[in-house]
Amino acid sequence: MGATFQFGYLPGLNERLRQRAEYTCTVLGLNREVLVEARRDAFGSYRSRALARESYAASAAVDEAPYGFSRRLSVSAGCI
Repeated sequence: MGATFQFGYLPGLNERLRQRAEYTCTVLGLNREVLVEARRDAFGSYRSRALARESYAASAAVDEAPYGFSRRLSVSAGCI
């Protein structure tokens, strides 16, 4: 089952609430193709970053951080 990235109403709403949901989607144009495509692209980008982050976390050593920074917090002399 694929995601449609379109807004709709929840099943089980009474008639008045269903009509309000449909009206809101229509007036705001929430299901215009350009918005549906933008939501699809945004989700794809988010998913790619999340998978890359997960992959990095699985392969990184415990004490290593990206770009050579240390994960350990140290305090220099004279700093409180």
